[in-house]
Amino acid sequence: MSSPKITSPDDAALSELCSKLSEQAGALDRSGDWPKEQLHLCGEYGVYEWFLDPTWGGQAWDEEAIVRGYLSLSAACLTTAFIITQRSGACRRIAGSENQQLKELMLPDLAAGKLFSTVGISHLTTSRQFLAKPVLRAERSSGGFLLDGFSPWVTGAAHAQHIVVAATMVENNGSTNGPTGEQLLVALPTDLPGVSTPEPAELVGVTASGTGELRLDQVEVDERWLVTGLVIEILQVERGDPKPCHGLDSQYRFQVLWEFMHRLLGQIPIELAGDSAGHGCGNRRPQIAQHRRWRHQDKAMESPLLEALVKGLGYCRGEPLFL
Repeated sequence: MSSPKITSPDDAALSELCSKLSEQAGALDRSGDWPKEQLHLCGEYGVYEWFLDPTWGGQAWDEEAIVRGYLSLSAACLTTAFIITQRSGACRRIAGSENQQLKELMLPDLAAGKLFSTVGISHLTTSRQFLAKPVLRAERSSGGFLLDGFSPWVTGAAHAQHIVVAATMVENNGSTNGPTGEQLLVALPTDLPGVSTPEPAELVGVTASGTGELRLDQVEVDERWLVTGLVIEILQVERGDPKPCHGLDSQYRFQVLWEFMHRLLGQIPIELAGDSAGHGCGNRRPQIAQHRRWRHQDKAMESPLLEALVKGLGYCRGEPLFL
């Protein structure tokens, strides 16, 4: 018997799915295994259709509906919800591409849950972007591009058929060496020679998300896999970037972010930084009213803050997490 498709955040089918995810969440957290069954369930219930246009078999939910859907999923199984955010990021960027052939090839199967794609772009949003030698480099080749380097934090890299990865163009022609300033996004097929995914880092939470390093050793990528490029600061100008959330005021958006973070941080002991007199805060959960410095952060800080909590900066097991 097929599962009913979820068509709105108020749909009873969403509650049914969340109940099933919740039943398996404890065992998933303990085992750290990839949530293959949970992600399959989400496909059966039509979750992946939320993010894509009907042209590709999607439902094109608006942002408020997606946020409410995410909150329900994260309450049931945070790991599954987090993986879906990375998957939908890949879908959004492919959908925003001008490469019609690529969209026709990938988007129907992504909407149907037949493919799993994720993103590898964090190296363009952290301090690594300022290194003299880019950590992930691209050169022109006869058939497309030659990629070399690594992306440090890629969710589900070992389980993806494609990874939407960002690279910085470099020239090595004798007279000109080093980065050109141009960047690109490609939907990297993970079965290409030279692609490897070392054992992911053991995180304090969401370890089952398989978040770890993606390594590329002189990987030849055909130009047909190009998502966006060649442009300066690609993440600022790509067509697939999230649009402003006109329907949600800033306070509501912050409450959404806080609730998602609170569910994540509430699962683990947190060491809050002590004050100047050396008085620590023990393992108390942070409370929004007690941390007013978070209440009016610039909107641009929201995604980097969540990414820092989930994808590094004191989040590997054995390292303290400071707020």
